[in-house]
Amino acid sequence: MKIIAAMTENRVIGDGDKLPWHLPDEQEHYRRLIADQTVIMGRRSYELFKKDLTSRHAVVVSRSRADVPSAMVCETLDSAIEEATSLGRVVYVNGGESIYEQAIPLADGLELSIIKGDYSGDAYFPAIDEATWLLTLRQDHGAWEFRRYDRVQKKTPPR
Repeated sequence: MKIIAAMTENRVIGDGDKLPWHLPDEQEHYRRLIADQTVIMGRRSYELFKKDLTSRHAVVVSRSRADVPSAMVCETLDSAIEEATSLGRVVYVNGGESIYEQAIPLADGLELSIIKGDYSGDAYFPAIDEATWLLTLRQDHGAWEFRRYDRVQKKTPPR
């Protein structure tokens, strides 16, 4: 399972019901990554991003079990992960803030778009422990930078 997010250098991921930036090439990058994969997200994130979803496999985490057209709904992240994994595709977790907080300790990778510039917002990506993640790819795209991190495998001490 991988985390996918776009955030500013100070970790802003949203402002109310919108992104504080408009970068079409970053949105296209996001669409390519999730194409035909499985995406887990909270209900508010689903409402924000549903027009960008290129995947037919969306799993929405919602305590209210709200009717969400064209997506599977699960009450907890654990049940969403179980359902998403059963579909046999790469699983991406796409926020929001509380979903990221729960999912990061379980993830194998991070796919992060870092938006350059000063943007304010009210939702933040959680701080990550740099010792837990290895930067394996960095691509500069002008107004934003793509970074891929893989989880550093902890070695089991010898017995």
